Amino acid sequence: MNSNNNYIYLHKRNDTGEVFYVGRGTGERMFKNSSRSSLWKDIVKTAGFTAEVYKGNLSFEDAHAIEVSLISN
Repeated sequence: MNSNNNYIYLHKRNDTGEVFYVGRGTGERMFKNSSRSSLWKDIVKTAGFTAEVYKGNLSFEDAHAIEVSLISN
């Protein structure tokens, strides 16, 4: 049985509103700073960020597929 506790989230720059990161997570992942790239950290240090759920209540498989699709576009 698949658990639908995954979501897709976006990180947007506070200065421009531009999306600079798309991720998949559960729980509080979209608000955490751990396991982020140096580019992510540089953007956040300069501009700050806002986290937003793009789509929720997803299985891992569905969340992964959407994440890959959004990143490739």
